[in-house]
Amino acid sequence: MEELAEVLRHAIDNGDIRNVALTGPYGSGKSSIILTLKDEYGESEGFHYLPISLATLQADEEEGEKGNDDKNDKQDEKWTETLNRKIEYSILQQLIYREKTKTVPNSRFRRIVHIEHSELIQYALGCVGFLLAFLIVFEPSYAKVDTIYGFLNFGKWNVIFDIISSLYILYALYKLCIYFIKSYANSKLNKLNLKDGDIEMKEENSIFNKHLDEILYFFQVTQYNVVVIEDLDRFETEKIYLKLRELCQLVNESKIVGRHIVFLYAIKDDVFVDEARTKFFDYISTVIPVINPSNSKAKLKEALKDRGFDDNEIPDEDLSEIAFFIQDMRILTNIANEYSQYRCKLYNPDKNYLSRTKLLAMIVYKNYFPKDFAQLHKRDGLVYSCLTSKNKFIDEALKGLEGKKNKFEEKKKLIAENNRRTRQTLWGECTDANPKLSLNDT
Repeated sequence: MEELAEVLRHAIDNGDIRNVALTGPYGSGKSSIILTLKDEYGESEGFHYLPISLATLQADEEEGEKGNDDKNDKQDEKWTETLNRKIEYSILQQLIYREKTKTVPNSRFRRIVHIEHSELIQYALGCVGFLLAFLIVFEPSYAKVDTIYGFLNFGKWNVIFDIISSLYILYALYKLCIYFIKSYANSKLNKLNLKDGDIEMKEENSIFNKHLDEILYFFQVTQYNVVVIEDLDRFETEKIYLKLRELCQLVNESKIVGRHIVFLYAIKDDVFVDEARTKFFDYISTVIPVINPSNSKAKLKEALKDRGFDDNEIPDEDLSEIAFFIQDMRILTNIANEYSQYRCKLYNPDKNYLSRTKLLAMIVYKNYFPKDFAQLHKRDGLVYSCLTSKNKFIDEALKGLEGKKNKFEEKKKLIAENNRRTRQTLWGECTDANPKLSLNDT
């Protein structure tokens, strides 16, 4: 943790490190490290994090097309480009919708702006004040009411009100000019609207390239200096990393932004092959998994103990066989939680008809094969077919035992016959050597 924080601090101060990878297998704790990093090294330490998550981005349809053996290289390349554009679109979408409109007033993307009631009152009072100031300064004849003007006539003091009204009008015009310049200095080309498709996703377009000025403007008006990108490794495409590296370089070298920005990627170890990942990333920090088959039993036992169960809840031998398959800390935690819930509802220590070991085994199966477990409620699925085939398994087992028994009996008879023949042979040799030997001598 401290090492990663020092690397980020060095990168922000010097700019020689721009792309940092936090690598580790699935469930090794990369997300937990990032959360801890945000908590312990936050804005007070000079770190401003911009989280980008692609966990909700789906690409199932394209993945199905890619799995077709009949597709040629050109179609596979088209699939990759389409997927990359969807990823770029998702990243841009998270950038645009993250900040309030007043933070990025010059953005070309139109968004729904909610005006608070207090702001509406201010605008209304401002308009009324502008109208009164206009009437005081110019005194138009078509809006002149002698009674009111006579009542508000303060003689030589009127010049003070004229000056105040003139200054108010000038201030109001100044604010209006600023508003219109900010609003219309940039042409309103597009809207970020998925339904209407206002961000064009043509095959020849790159979302990053097309809206690069928008991205640079976003970093210009915000303080983010650490961009955290998670779940990008789900899509198994290397080209998007090249585009992100290019984007990182453009942002860091842009004089508009004027500061160093680090891109931190939380990815698996096997995203790149050979030396490709060392060429792409400037620094790689490895996460050692907290759980593996060698310590999963102890971790599961500790998790059950934290939920109020004693050390003898599950026999150690059974716990070793079950925990051997658990290699993800999140799954282990969920298994312990669900076991606690199911046990409290189903287990009755007085009747003691439910095996706790079997219950834990089913919970583990539920977490690794949830779809098949759900089929149990419909009397379907692999587990249900195994349970309903119990009698068949028993018959097969009995047949196997009967066959072993028959073989044992045959072997027993064969051994007895061999013993009889051996005794006869020995007896014959003894009588030949000593003719006087009789059965009574034996």
